[in-house]
Amino acid sequence: MSKSLNTKKLSWMNVLKTVLPFAIMLTVVILLRVFVIGSFSIPSASMEPTLKIGDIAVVNYLDKNPQQGDIAVFSDDKQWLSKTGHDKDGEHLIKRVAAVGGDTIESKNNVIYVNGKPWENVYGVGESIDFPLQEVPEGHYFMLGDNREYSADSRYHIESGQQFISQDSIVGRAFFAISMNPFDLRPLHSK
Repeated sequence: MSKSLNTKKLSWMNVLKTVLPFAIMLTVVILLRVFVIGSFSIPSASMEPTLKIGDIAVVNYLDKNPQQGDIAVFSDDKQWLSKTGHDKDGEHLIKRVAAVGGDTIESKNNVIYVNGKPWENVYGVGESIDFPLQEVPEGHYFMLGDNREYSADSRYHIESGQQFISQDSIVGRAFFAISMNPFDLRPLHSK
């Protein structure tokens, strides 16, 4: 009888040795997914060619201090979507940081100037509408879509005074994109 109990103990130990590493790994993955890394589906062409409709942007929730040129996900606290004819209040948006707190930004003759110098953003395509000099308050961002002709970004909210995104609204910095094409995995670069 004692041999049978030892065999049962051994079999439970073997099961535990097999299952425990998988349970720990699953717990770590779930914790990372909930608290560190998120994913957001791209619903529009506003960030093309960098992010295409249907792409998945992988976001670092711990990086809530994006720099100029970074791509960031932010809460639509200013209700930009509803002001542009969308009915999705409270959603998230994804745009490129064009200017940070303390910077000035303006657009003249299809050239965007940050702190008086042309912004050499190689990812932006299409023509930009002209807008007057804006001074970005500390703790805020001026956001632009890469597809300048199809993005209702900070430029379109200047008249209403809603053009700056607060750092509190930042969900995280996007650092990787997954395309519906399984062979198109790419890091997202700044500048």
